[in-house]
Amino acid sequence: MSPSPLLEIEDLRVTAGERPIVDGVGFSLAPGEALGLAGESGCGKTTTALAVMRLLPPSLKQSGTVTLHPPAASKQINIGRRTETGMQLVRWNHVSLVFQGAMNSLNPVRKVGVQIAEPILLHERGVSGSEVDERVSELLGTVGLNDSIAGRYAHQLSGGQRQRAMIALALACRPPLVIADEPTTALDVVTQAQVLQLLERLREQLGLALILISHDLGVLAETCDRVAIMNEGKIVEIGSVAQVFGSPQDSYTRKLLDALPVIGSQGEGGEGAGSPPARAPAGAAASPLMRVEDVRVEFDTRAGIARAVDGVSLDWRPGEILGIVGESGCGKSTLARTMMGLQEPAAGTIELDGAPIGGKRAMQGLRRRVQMVFQDPYQTLNPRQRVRTIVTEPLRVQGVGGDDREERVRRALSDVGLDPDTYLDRYPHQLSGGQRQRVSIAAALVLEPEGLICDEPVSMLDTSVRTQILDVLTDLQRSRGLALIFITHDLSLAWSLCDRIAVMYMGRIVESGEAADVIERPQHPYTQALVTAVPVPVPGGGGGRDLLGGELPDPTAVPSGCRFHPRCPKRFEPCDSVDPELVPAGAPGQLAACLLHQRG
Repeated sequence: MSPSPLLEIEDLRVTAGERPIVDGVGFSLAPGEALGLAGESGCGKTTTALAVMRLLPPSLKQSGTVTLHPPAASKQINIGRRTETGMQLVRWNHVSLVFQGAMNSLNPVRKVGVQIAEPILLHERGVSGSEVDERVSELLGTVGLNDSIAGRYAHQLSGGQRQRAMIALALACRPPLVIADEPTTALDVVTQAQVLQLLERLREQLGLALILISHDLGVLAETCDRVAIMNEGKIVEIGSVAQVFGSPQDSYTRKLLDALPVIGSQGEGGEGAGSPPARAPAGAAASPLMRVEDVRVEFDTRAGIARAVDGVSLDWRPGEILGIVGESGCGKSTLARTMMGLQEPAAGTIELDGAPIGGKRAMQGLRRRVQMVFQDPYQTLNPRQRVRTIVTEPLRVQGVGGDDREERVRRALSDVGLDPDTYLDRYPHQLSGGQRQRVSIAAALVLEPEGLICDEPVSMLDTSVRTQILDVLTDLQRSRGLALIFITHDLSLAWSLCDRIAVMYMGRIVESGEAADVIERPQHPYTQALVTAVPVPVPGGGGGRDLLGGELPDPTAVPSGCRFHPRCPKRFEPCDSVDPELVPAGAPGQLAACLLHQRG
């Protein structure tokens, strides 16, 4: 006999006026079970979660039945019939929510410990201050944080620490059910794996039931027991992870799975979904478009000098796609900004076609020939400007175009798949996330550059939109002969998209080579750890793996010897004293900075 459900949802509907947002959703959740909710942005996943918590804005109307059967309650709880005062007793005690953006969810002016203590003080009358402090310390320990975190503010924590603190907050009153809304979005692959491993451990230790919302099917395959696929407000498929991923019945589910790049697979769909590029590395015998030689970038902080980039050298060849990968904070974006002249290097040289960049005239030439696409299309577009003005601005700043500016703007929009007549006079808030990123790419293309530096251009987008943007970039690379630098923490994307890959750790390149060689046959232990951490959209695909522990060390206190040795599972005696150089390792052209390849 199956256990009584912890949560039952029947015919849940949420409407905005006459427009349905959630349309007849129904499912149940057993105690201790993990259910994944998957689907593209706007499909109703988050709205379903907010409806369970009764946190919808007044402009939305909710109907249907949401019933909780918490083990600590004497009777079932009908969410729809509760007053707001009654719901305050339900939230945190019986069900809690981990929001998507931990930086935005934590109060920036209150210490983390105070925020974790708040629901305890609200729900447990008469608890003493010392008991609360003890509970906060216990909760931080449960999620793998030390006591000192309680006295810090959100901006003083890393992304992984903030997300762990949010999970501790959700567990404060020991609820039997936690809803996690995209808890790993925009986290690097190592931090994501650590957070998912934490959620699995909490389920085992606390008997926690979990609703995990994500557009990353690999995350759900590794973490959940069952998965529900949502599209246009409806559940189009639901079943065990093995059923949904092994034998999908709905065409929409198959479309989502086909859009996923899986290392080592021969997929279908766009460039971002199949095997690595079959073409020969473009421009392999040509002089580099840009050359970076022993570049160092430093920041003066209260704790001392932080070297964000520390002795990086690389060539970027005409027409090739060069991937730069690594954890958050490894120096990827700082290197990109330095190559664009947006950050002054402390040492080293950067050349464009053999000539050093620097000085007003040289910088103007650089900006005409190399442009940058940033990570967040919601932040990079001026909300007060129409698309026409946004895409025209680079031409105006560079004094380029003259009478044919309008034609160049229209051509740039067409090249990224946007109809000029439809989009020229729209504002950013009238565009979807994918459309905004297309506008960003159009603005970068309008000067007809030879190269684009793309800094995490798809990390904020869901799976199918991400594939569309990658298809745009690869089509442009082929049709225009563009050189691309693709900065990402997603190794599956780097593997499927790039010709060559450079792996960065603590400001240095620790491995480089052809994409297939670096990802499929990594030679550096750090690269091996990154590949291991990639979620696999196969039931149990990540089970039993050894994940990289800890976080990047403080850049003001770089470890002696190999800077990876404190976290390296393969370290041996000289690693803490000898600083390795990049040497040939593995396939021809593959380099790794590891003493394992420098021993006798």
